[in-house]
Amino acid sequence: MEWNNQNGSNLILNANGIGGIVIDDSWLYYYKSEEKRVNRIKLNEDYSPELVFDAEMIDSPEILEQICGFTLYNGQLYIKDTTISCFLYDMETGQLKRLNDDVSSGVFFDNKFYYIEHSQRSFTIYATDLVSLRTELLRGDGITYSFEEPKRGLLYDKLTVVNGKLFYSTRVEPAVYLYEKDGEDLLIEDFDSDDTVILQITTDGKYLFYTHENTNILHRYDPTECKLVLIELPDDFKGNKGYMIVNNILYYKLKNDSYKTFMVNTEF
Repeated sequence: MEWNNQNGSNLILNANGIGGIVIDDSWLYYYKSEEKRVNRIKLNEDYSPELVFDAEMIDSPEILEQICGFTLYNGQLYIKDTTISCFLYDMETGQLKRLNDDVSSGVFFDNKFYYIEHSQRSFTIYATDLVSLRTELLRGDGITYSFEEPKRGLLYDKLTVVNGKLFYSTRVEPAVYLYEKDGEDLLIEDFDSDDTVILQITTDGKYLFYTHENTNILHRYDPTECKLVLIELPDDFKGNKGYMIVNNILYYKLKNDSYKTFMVNTEF
């Protein structure tokens, strides 16, 4: 485990009510809370917003409530609404269709949608094939538990993919694991169980990054060399619940809904 201290940040997006962002090599996509639209701005240019999706302008039998998250995969826009349903929006045809319900956390790779269902307290990991739309259970038992009934086993929380490998985090017993098809998942790191700790995990495509919500320390795990590095971030990162890393740049949300950037040196 190594420490890396860095400084320097830059304000890139300043708008009220930003709910979340997604970034590819050229564009920053974002939506505003309490809206049904997704916009984007061109990185390193004039940052003028461009409309990508507006639910009010889509002719579809599907009803999409307010957006609470989205991502891009294979040129398609996948949107999660406040009912915790996941929708596929085809940006070429303009068609919208429902993919899954009760999605807490999800990630796309290998032409599948891997997701965690726990809004109904089943705390289960599923995988849906994006061609056949068939769904299989990967972890958990798929059983809904009442709030009075203790959950048996791990409480799966977040998912991400690094170099074709699926990682997930857990809560109550906070930890990060590498998913293995044989069922013998590899523990990457665990933390003290102090009830409300939530881990945030993400990737830049090469490394796994995760943070403890009560610190400003970024954990960087190299799945190829099995090496863990700790990176100290600005003080205003502490308590952050929304960030991503693209091209060595950390994009993170401030309490006033604006976004800042921070250069993350990955060459060590």
